[in-house]
Amino acid sequence: MSRKTIDKNLSFFVTDTLSMIEETLLRKGKIAILHNRKGSSKILRCEKCEYKFPCSTCNSSMTLSDDGKNLLCRFCKTVIPFDKRCPACGSKKVGERVYGIEKIYRLLKEYYPDFTIVKFTGRMDGTEEEFDIIIGTSVIKKILGSYNFSLLVIVSGESFLNIPDYNSEERFFIMVNEMRSLLNNPECKILIQTRSPNLEVYKALVENNPDLFYTRELSIRKQLLYPPFSEMIKIEIKGTKKDVFERKKEAVEKYIKEQGYELFYSGPAFPPVKKGKGVWKYLLRFKDNFDRDGLRKLAEEIDAAFEENPSQI
Repeated sequence: MSRKTIDKNLSFFVTDTLSMIEETLLRKGKIAILHNRKGSSKILRCEKCEYKFPCSTCNSSMTLSDDGKNLLCRFCKTVIPFDKRCPACGSKKVGERVYGIEKIYRLLKEYYPDFTIVKFTGRMDGTEEEFDIIIGTSVIKKILGSYNFSLLVIVSGESFLNIPDYNSEERFFIMVNEMRSLLNNPECKILIQTRSPNLEVYKALVENNPDLFYTRELSIRKQLLYPPFSEMIKIEIKGTKKDVFERKKEAVEKYIKEQGYELFYSGPAFPPVKKGKGVWKYLLRFKDNFDRDGLRKLAEEIDAAFEENPSQI
């Protein structure tokens, strides 16, 4: 099969990544491939110039509305009309692409039939049969110290960073450093595919410089009044019956209005459906004292989830 055909069909890998994978396989090295199928791996981009449609308010990646008429920022709620053209180059070749673990696994097996390729499962403990490539989500870190890996590939940095959460970069930074510490082969290369290689988080990872990352991260959080420079409360309502769901929403909104609190966010959670139940989320941010016990009691009365300074909003 030609190099061009392989590159085209394995388009979730850039040519340099495929070259490193093949070189590692030929040297009989083991490869771990990590993909975040639980995060938002949908990236809206221009196929001609690679423009990524950042939000003008918070710089998060925007997504298309269901009807395709608007661009939405699920983090700060910015909505702008979308004329189906790239604002940078004018091209109409704009779309969203998604690749899940199953597709990556299936195509790698198809194009590299002479090598053993497996999917990681939570039941694996590092004593399983031999393999050349193993593919999984971030839980793959459980076995990084059990094998002598030569290459760790993170398919899409954006799938971790383009999540509507103020601390997504910090979680990604911690995850990569944790994986680096777990690898028992000091020569193992970590390759992160990204369309934004100039982000400070990547520079800090390459230089192994936590101070560089956290100095910038704290500066941004201070400007935007995110924790630790404020208190944040998350109330999450789940339900399948519309009337019950709406009554719970009304109770929360009435209480917030009576207390004179300002909502930071009110809308669908991310993802908006969990285990078949609709999920609605309220975020409140406080710079001064507030009645946290009253909010907690409200959540208990309507059977809603309550969390202070949530690790994930």
